Amino acid sequence: MAFPSHLRLSVALLASLFVVGVVAIGAPTAGAVACSGAEITISSPNQLVEFSHCANYTGVGTVTLANDIDLATETSPQDFQPIGTLSWPFRGTFDGNGKTISGLNLATPSSNHVGLFGYAGSLTEDAVIRNLTLAAPQVTGNVYVGSLFGVLQSGTVENVRVTNAQVAALQRAGGLGGWLRPYRSVVVRNASVQGTATASSSYAGGLFGQVYFQNTGKSATIERVSAAGSAAANGRVGGAIGEVTFDASSSSLTIEDAAVRVGLARHGDSSSSYFGGVIGSIVDAAAPPVGSAVSLTRVYAAGAVPDHGRGGIIGSISTAATIGGTTGTVVWDTQATGATVAATGADAAEVAAISVGRSTAQMKALATFTTSPAWPIVSPWQAAADRIWGLCASINSGYPFLLREYA
Repeated sequence: MAFPSHLRLSVALLASLFVVGVVAIGAPTAGAVACSGAEITISSPNQLVEFSHCANYTGVGTVTLANDIDLATETSPQDFQPIGTLSWPFRGTFDGNGKTISGLNLATPSSNHVGLFGYAGSLTEDAVIRNLTLAAPQVTGNVYVGSLFGVLQSGTVENVRVTNAQVAALQRAGGLGGWLRPYRSVVVRNASVQGTATASSSYAGGLFGQVYFQNTGKSATIERVSAAGSAAANGRVGGAIGEVTFDASSSSLTIEDAAVRVGLARHGDSSSSYFGGVIGSIVDAAAPPVGSAVSLTRVYAAGAVPDHGRGGIIGSISTAATIGGTTGTVVWDTQATGATVAATGADAAEVAAISVGRSTAQMKALATFTTSPAWPIVSPWQAAADRIWGLCASINSGYPFLLREYA
């Protein structure tokens, strides 16, 4: 039975109103891809490639992966480009939905801001990247290069896992991200990274090449994270962060509950300095950063550190920012790192005041972490609501590990 024309118009109008709020990117042959919408679903490799070519990301709500994505199966995987640019950074939420992206291969040695995301977050809007695994990403760029992002300016990264990463750059190479620059506040939590990060010049870290505070009153919080593998550069190399730079007052960096087992190396024959088990160096860019601070709590380092400006925790520190945290919970393995001091530089005493060096055997002993101030640790390990850490001889080479990674 044919509907009257006015009813057909009403049905069409209702249908158009419905799809405004929810945009589903269809089958791989659909061609058209949504660059904005309250909800965007990506189901296939070529849909992710198409999304990476959006001119801008204004109006993005939540992008959700419906399936595991293997970019190596895309007809032209080289067509993928980092999501978000300097002019149009990604804003909104990218929810991996517990899925895995594999086959990411970005071989762009002359490009800046390289990673799954090129630029994320802006001066006015946050980016949220969560619930995602990146398997074996291979990322090469010039400056600001990481497996997950080149530059993160504001927002949150959480529940992200990176395995077998290979990241290479001229400067600012990080296993997770190249440059953490808090235009607004930034939080990275529940993240684990395993792989290599190499800068042929300087700034390399197991997590980030550099954390740079440029705007007054901003903060970066890094909590419940782990890094394993290797990092190398001519200088400014850290197991977690290559360098922390303060160029603004009232800025704060907090690192809490971090397991860092990243072996460091000098790239080439350079005798440049600043190698630290957790942070390569902390410096002030210009005027003293009045009211700025670094806080470390329940952080340990257990990776080899070259003996040029070597510190078990921080390679070199010279800053007006205060260094604090929970005394006695910042620990480095004196045998694995080869470092006899927590830090070097003008303000090394502040780091030494909260840090303690232990032998490898002590690092693997429960008593080291249950003596006041005690860590929230359990052994034999089991998932426990009131515990963050576990200890088991057959896991993480016997070093403490974050329970969430093995629950």
